[in-house]
This record gives sequence, C-alpha cells and structure tokens, in this order.
Amino acid sequence: MNMLVGVMVEGVNAVAVLEKEAFNLNYVQEMTGLLQSVGKAPSDSLTRDDMKLILLCEKGVQVAQKVGVDIEGLAEIAEFQLFKNGNSTTFSGLVDLVLQMRGTNTATVRDIMNLRKFIVDELSALGLKPSFNNSYEATREVDLDDSENEDETLV
Repeated sequence: MNMLVGVMVEGVNAVAVLEKEAFNLNYVQEMTGLLQSVGKAPSDSLTRDDMKLILLCEKGVQVAQKVGVDIEGLAEIAEFQLFKNGNSTTFSGLVDLVLQMRGTNTATVRDIMNLRKFIVDELSALGLKPSFNNSYEATREVDLDDSENEDETLV
C-alpha cells in the first residue's frame, strides 16, 4: 500500500515538473516576442533604455503580471541586479531576474546576501563606512571645517 502511494506521489511530482517547464518555456517565448517587438534579438545586449521599453510597454506589463511579478518592483531591482557591472545586460539575465521576482518564490540565502550588498553599497554612496563588528555600528569620517577628521559613530 505504501509503495502504491509512493508511486502516485512521484507521478504527481513528475507532472508538476513538466507543467513548470512548459510554463517557463511559454514565458521565454513571450519574452522573446516582446524583445523582437522593440527591435532586439535575444543575442543582443540590452541597455537601460531597452529595459524601459520592454518593461513599461503594455505587453511587457501583461507578461510580467501573467507570471506574477510586480512590474514596479522589477523596474527598481533591475537597475541593481542587471546593471551593477556595466551599462548593458543580456536577455538571459532579464529572463532569470523576472523568474526570480515571482511572488510565489521564497527568499533564499542569496537574496539576503544581495540585500546586504545593496545596503552596504547604498551606505557607501552616502559616505558612510559600515563596519559589521559585534555591535553592528556604522562609522563615517566627518570633516569639521579646520579641525582634523574625526570618526563619528552612528547607531
């Protein structure tokens, strides 16, 4: 009896995996069509302007909503995730990001590490120097007119 239940569970699992793969394939085909509608091929690199055209056109919004992605959140995170190393990205990078941003996904260690890196980068852009010691304090150097540079501890 237990063996029969095990076989049934494996069968249902196999069907679920096939359906997920079919969904992903359909999504990639829709994204390829969307990419071609803005005059790009999947092998072309995508700039920030290309991303705006793709994500903010009516069909792009529909595709994102169909897969369960918040388009505003995607547009915000795309800058950090896709363009952190340069001024262009790939089609596969865009597809991966959209699939990662689905509302049904759970947070992973990688997501938390990306959040940490984002926070450190933003603090650095503000002139803060985060130091992650036991007290988790961030410090920054303060230039006071004619006096020496002093470290000011922020809590």
